[in-house]
Amino acid sequence: MKGTFRFHEEFGVAVDLINSRRVDLKPLLSGIYPLTEAVQAFEAAGDRSKSMKVQLAF
Repeated sequence: MKGTFRFHEEFGVAVDLINSRRVDLKPLLSGIYPLTEAVQAFEAAGDRSKSMKVQLAF
């Protein structure tokens, strides 16, 4: 079995796909929180039964 998390070549390909909008990551995003709600964002991110990825909006 071979993983690809943060491997050099695959990371660059992933960044290119995201930047060119050929891959839509919105379905993976569980929530976007303003910086003023950072504590709530980290709490949500820590609850794997409800969240996959949580983003802070600066």
